[in-house]
Amino acid sequence: MNKDNLHIARQKRGQIESSLLIAFATLSDKELANLLLSKLSTERTIGATLLGQRKAKEFVVSLCAALRLEKALYSRIAICEALESIGKESVEPLSQLLGKIGNNQETKLPEKYFEKKSYPLTRDIVARTIIRIGEPAIDRLIELSATKDNYLLSQIIDTLGGLLHATGDLRILDRLTIIFDENRQNELLLWKTIRAFSTTESKETTNLIMPCLTHSQPAIRWETIRTLGLISNYETKIIAKIETLTTDSNEQIQQASVDATNRIKQREKTKYGS
Repeated sequence: MNKDNLHIARQKRGQIESSLLIAFATLSDKELANLLLSKLSTERTIGATLLGQRKAKEFVVSLCAALRLEKALYSRIAICEALESIGKESVEPLSQLLGKIGNNQETKLPEKYFEKKSYPLTRDIVARTIIRIGEPAIDRLIELSATKDNYLLSQIIDTLGGLLHATGDLRILDRLTIIFDENRQNELLLWKTIRAFSTTESKETTNLIMPCLTHSQPAIRWETIRTLGLISNYETKIIAKIETLTTDSNEQIQQASVDATNRIKQREKTKYGS
């Protein structure tokens, strides 16, 4: 695809040049909100972008409604960025959309070990937006985590993990610990909670998840190993236990064990400057 065709394709997906915003800058907030309903994806992007720049909190509901319907990539990004820019006022209406946009959310255990040490980007677009809002979203997500809807809870766990990674707020760790205890029999929720624990070092969390090293589900075992590699201090019993799994019959568990052992030992070297 040549540059001209690429430009046209991106325009169809809502990409704009920043100079286009000038022509719409005199529109009222209401008129910009009406652009969210335009048949032109570029106009939808313009409307969302300017509402975000103005932090037009009165139109959060309109932006959320547009997000639920939007198919064009760049227009969708502009709406998410607008909601993020508005911040706290976006949290409540956004929280009502968790797990309801798209079909990319995880609904089953993975078949492959996630090797990176970074916290994985949640696959739910609403969760990602809430995480970028950060601290103002914490109380609402903790409150919402009391839900009995396991599908919704799975998205909330991902969001709480991302918020813990972004803010380090230990209230989230406390809530995740309760979720872990309450959902030991649900393999998907257990796996997600163990993953969410991987964002902050904690001896208490280490002790909590250690028994999961013998879980019958391989994905839970390798996620436990990965998390231990990220949050555990150098302790002989932990290293010894993880190292026994480097010869496990499951190759994913073998690799997770090698990675975790190396990460713990590397942190120990860094800690003492050796």
